[in-house]
Amino acid sequence: MSVPSQTPYNTHQGNGVTTVFAFQFYILAAGGLQVSVDGEVTSGYTVSGVGNAAGGQVTFLTPPASGTTVLLLRAMSLYRDTNYQDNGDLLAQTINLDFDRIWMALQGQSLYNSLALCRPWFNYNYYDVQNYSIKNLATPTNGTDAANKNYVDLLVAREAAAREEAIGVDITRALRLAPGLQFNQLPAPASLRGRLLYFDDQTGQPNPIVPANIVNPDVLDLQSFDGEKYIGQCSNYATLSGITPACEGQRITLREYASGTGYGGGKFVARNFTGTEDGGITCVVNTDWHWERIGEPSTFDVTMFGAIPDGETDCIEAIKLMEAWSRTQTDNRAKTGVQFPSGNFAVSSWDSGGTYKRLFSPCWRGQSRIWLQ
Repeated sequence: MSVPSQTPYNTHQGNGVTTVFAFQFYILAAGGLQVSVDGEVTSGYTVSGVGNAAGGQVTFLTPPASGTTVLLLRAMSLYRDTNYQDNGDLLAQTINLDFDRIWMALQGQSLYNSLALCRPWFNYNYYDVQNYSIKNLATPTNGTDAANKNYVDLLVAREAAAREEAIGVDITRALRLAPGLQFNQLPAPASLRGRLLYFDDQTGQPNPIVPANIVNPDVLDLQSFDGEKYIGQCSNYATLSGITPACEGQRITLREYASGTGYGGGKFVARNFTGTEDGGITCVVNTDWHWERIGEPSTFDVTMFGAIPDGETDCIEAIKLMEAWSRTQTDNRAKTGVQFPSGNFAVSSWDSGGTYKRLFSPCWRGQSRIWLQ
């Protein structure tokens, strides 16, 4: 029998019910048909149509599951089992079957060749995979080897890690804003030639200015509308007594008399001679230096000596300090006394003995001045 030009395989989809599947190619024996389900060669079936050029059927004992792929493939082993004897019978059927087997093997080989990675033609210098994937590719070892996805992913991951590390280093030297903030767009590069960026003292937006307009950046900070915040402050009176001035006339700002109270602050000036500590106006550092509170003595009050107008903290010690200081002010003694700003002051008892003490004076502008005796 002649061997027609046939495709030596058929595929079917299982549905969990069908047990009979047809094949449309010539086989010489049932063993020449390979049956697989989802790529796994299986058993549990019978084959009919052996020797029929039009093909036959495979009948499963159990229907393949729904969604599985059933492949019926003619698989010819490459061997010769016909042995012609000297002076033996040369039968047509024997010769035909022998040649049929050869042609079936050639058809199978042609099928496998069609699945191989090939060049489009002899004069092409590349292989065309026809948009198919290539799997199980080994890791490249030479520079001209093909690379698999794992190798590429590894290189990309290494590069990304190195880039992130470099960015992490570089970004610390970059001008950047917090998330959600942005600078206004700068003018065209031609407009920026010969200019430097100056950050506006109110908006903070960058503005290009010519170098001749640049002044000391500290001056820019200090002359801004809130520039005083850049001037350092001493945290409390006790700390002030430990700060040695650098020169006569140096000034310093005291934030508050005692930390966390918000009262008794002010400005002081350095004096390079011996002073007498009074607990609020003259803050002695050492035998050579002291800080002197700046202001009109008539405006001083007990908060500058440590009093706190919270209605709970006893202010008697601050009163004593201010009273003692007031007695040293010969030119302003009649105007000063002990003064309280508006607020609620807690005052305990004070035994002044038999000495007349003018502690308080009349009030004006929210300050209390009263004489006690």
